[in-house]
Amino acid sequence: MAKTVKYITKDFGTYDVNSIDSYEKIGGFAALRRATNMDGYDIAKLISLCKVKGRGGAAYDMGKKWSQAKDISAPKKVVVCNADEGEPCTFKDRTIIQNDPFRLIEGIIMLVIVLMPTMDISIFVKSTST
Repeated sequence: MAKTVKYITKDFGTYDVNSIDSYEKIGGFAALRRATNMDGYDIAKLISLCKVKGRGGAAYDMGKKWSQAKDISAPKKVVVCNADEGEPCTFKDRTIIQNDPFRLIEGIIMLVIVLMPTMDISIFVKSTST
């Protein structure tokens, strides 16, 4: 039987989602601390090397997406985390937010570092999901 590999859900149930200290005790924010000393392009390259893919269905290379966003010349960049649950009968976004919220926040902050200067950050959640 094939071994199940858990990446997105690996920390579900391993820490108290109401405690930042609890998240840090399992290694949370270590990647963010490392990223604060890196150039935005280097972060994006590392994301690509780790083969992180987008969650939108196309499995797009996240590091490539971040590099492309960094290359856009704009006085203001906006980060939107789309937790819309737009796919029928799926609750993946809600499940991630409920079970590993600090990892989501850590990833958003890392993207902000890549895109500096970023002015606005939003997490889009459908009202029926709350």
